[in-house]
Amino acid sequence: MSFELSEVRQSNIELNRLIGVDEAYIFYHDETNNAGKSTVSKGLNDFEAFNKFFVLGGVVFKQENRLDESDYQAFQEEMRATNPQKQIHEFKSKHFLNGAKDLESLLSTPSFGVLMDFLIKNGISVHYFYADNLYYGLVDIVDSFIDNTHDVKIALMMMDRMARDGVKSSLRMFFYNLKDEGVAFLQKHDYPNVLDSGAFYTELQDLIASRPDLVRQDQGLAILLRAIEEDDRYDGVLLRDNTPDVLASFPDLYDFMYIDHPTVFLNGFSYFDKQVEVQRWLKKIGGLTVEGQQLTNYDFIESNGQGADNILIQISDFFVNIVSMLLDLIMAQKSIDWIAPFVASLDSNQAQNFEKFRFLLASSLRENFVFRHGSSTQWVATLLDELDLSVDEYNKFIDNQNLTAVYKKIDGTENIGRV
Repeated sequence: MSFELSEVRQSNIELNRLIGVDEAYIFYHDETNNAGKSTVSKGLNDFEAFNKFFVLGGVVFKQENRLDESDYQAFQEEMRATNPQKQIHEFKSKHFLNGAKDLESLLSTPSFGVLMDFLIKNGISVHYFYADNLYYGLVDIVDSFIDNTHDVKIALMMMDRMARDGVKSSLRMFFYNLKDEGVAFLQKHDYPNVLDSGAFYTELQDLIASRPDLVRQDQGLAILLRAIEEDDRYDGVLLRDNTPDVLASFPDLYDFMYIDHPTVFLNGFSYFDKQVEVQRWLKKIGGLTVEGQQLTNYDFIESNGQGADNILIQISDFFVNIVSMLLDLIMAQKSIDWIAPFVASLDSNQAQNFEKFRFLLASSLRENFVFRHGSSTQWVATLLDELDLSVDEYNKFIDNQNLTAVYKKIDGTENIGRV
């Protein structure tokens, strides 16, 4: 028995208009938060931990662009030299971060500049999936209305996927604005294993109604409030018999992130950092197959060591932590025009490093737009789009950094797409 993915692969390619799927890309992956388990355990009231995204990503390049092993080792030594603890067996994210707690402070560290220069000057792209733990964890509150309401108008509205996704996004942002108050509410009702759905929805209604300022700004919240007000049955069918405390976990929600690159890029190869839970799941399902052929284009390797593959997994570990900090920064934004004010708050060294980071993301998307993929609110995707460089900014960076031997200038006619 194995996991046959031919139809999933074809649907993925067609629905997302994927390109370059025959390219022989080599992907390296690491993840944040160990396969994405997010809990609401009582006594853990740290909203920032509760609010985290799960990120799986790293570096990617074509086989012909692979460097000599000595080049990766030289980079590793240069990175070691940026940390006071120079005798480090395995250079991990905590050494790379050098105590930085957010993206702004990370931009000041020498290690960030060293990483950006190495990736950009060698034409190495980056890729990442992001999954919003809180968004995923709250969807059952909305989905419980589907086929489980006596109100026809509400039922029809919730059956429309776009309308329903809009309500889910609104609920996620509502809980972001509530911070610790929202965590306390979920803990009080033992969410997601709710014993009294009537009390849960009644209190949620009161909670939403207590913030008329947010309701006025968000149509999705107004729709959800109306749905609760007009439906007194409160089935909460999806809020029962769930694993206590757990908002989101592998493999219930994140398995698709691990199978995507091996199944889409059949000529490529995917290296993952050793992850016992993922490997155990793959063994249990008998591996992956496409059109009956067992896939062998992926492997799990240790991140410690000085071999090229080990170092590339380490770099992937650094990168997913940067993306995690980026998503934290984005969640705090109130306006779509967030780039200019953020850059204005930086010193010259930070601004230069941020420009390098933006170019790395932009050049990666121009290599293949599927290198960024995510699941969260549309607001998050929109703010990520704002990071992209204009044609003039992109070409100017190439000139200023003397990168014409590595990157081709663009004329503005390309359509890199969005996922």
